[in-house]
Amino acid sequence: ETSKGEYAPEWVACASHDYSGDDLRRRWDDPELERLGEHPVIYAGAGSHASYYAPGEYLAEIELRFLSPALRAARDLQRLWHEALKQYRNEDGGRNRRGGTHVFRVPFVDYARGDGHSIGPGGEKGWDEVHLLDPPPEWAANYRGLWGLYARDPISGENAPAGPIYERDGTVRRSWYDPVGWAGLDKVPPPNKELALVVGRRRELEARCAGLSRRAEEESRRLAELGSELEAMRGNPHLAKRYEEHEKEISAVSRELNETRARIASDRLLIEALGRREERLRAGDRGSPRAHIRRAHQPASDTELRFDRLAETWAAVSIGLVMVGLVALILFAREYLTLGLIALISLLVFVESGFRRRLAQLTTRVTVGLAVISALVLLYEFFWPVVILAVLTAGTYIVWENLRELWT
Repeated sequence: ETSKGEYAPEWVACASHDYSGDDLRRRWDDPELERLGEHPVIYAGAGSHASYYAPGEYLAEIELRFLSPALRAARDLQRLWHEALKQYRNEDGGRNRRGGTHVFRVPFVDYARGDGHSIGPGGEKGWDEVHLLDPPPEWAANYRGLWGLYARDPISGENAPAGPIYERDGTVRRSWYDPVGWAGLDKVPPPNKELALVVGRRRELEARCAGLSRRAEEESRRLAELGSELEAMRGNPHLAKRYEEHEKEISAVSRELNETRARIASDRLLIEALGRREERLRAGDRGSPRAHIRRAHQPASDTELRFDRLAETWAAVSIGLVMVGLVALILFAREYLTLGLIALISLLVFVESGFRRRLAQLTTRVTVGLAVISALVLLYEFFWPVVILAVLTAGTYIVWENLRELWT
């Protein structure tokens, strides 16, 4: 809302397959956003209903519903890989379109070349301006069909998504009931309110920092007092219990003082950052319009399209080949069924990783996985020697610590 009480466009958000949140939106002054007068130009994917900001052919992937359990299991393993085992993510920090676990997804090309029908100002067909569908019109509230092309795909992989209100499972789309949060705008203040928010938050932090500084002074003084008392008690056996209590209290106060000073240092850095932001806002500088984007929608190059058409062909036949291979194993090599099935799945994962340019990551993960399995096998085979060694080590350490305390 402007100072004159009028509304001005600030953001445009478009849905697009595996993109979400901040990546969906563009600021009104973003050079990527094509405009015709005061109207943004959006390129819709043929049959898919996905929206793009530039014309071209886009590579995308769809998740097959019947493979959802396997995909969830793969995501759980990936979460364990990143969080528990602390292994690296993609080299780009997870921003690559090909990042993540996509072995159970099917690639396809989305055509949004802008060479079809055009709707809106200057187009073949006009439209009626509607600001808010509240309450929803009857056609939208009652429609349970697809929001695009019905490709008669038996596994619903290439059929368009449902919409505009409901998902295929009947739940309400977040883009319908929470469009602001869906586009990641909950955390973005309106331009006419941001300066006041920044100034207010900076002052709150300054007040909190002053209070923390006073607390740090008190804790520092208390720590010095305890240290003086500790030195006075040193070498007096009859004060041993009091000495031990002082040591514990000094440790606790030291920890609290360290946490207080760390919070002060962090708050001061944030105050400085807010001050710089305040100066830029007062000067009319709102920052880069693309700073929030992690993965930008980019049309695929000819090389990527050729490569992904090959990957798409492989995706179309891979599951069928595995099923045929399984039947062949059952008929002609049943005694090697387990090994053969492992080989088939390994081949599938290897080829998929090659198509997605992730062979290096696959090699690393297989190496770590084999190392973990080897460690478990060794632990199983030498369980009691390992237990005995661990007990001896712990006992030796306890004896050493007790003797060290007696000697000091």
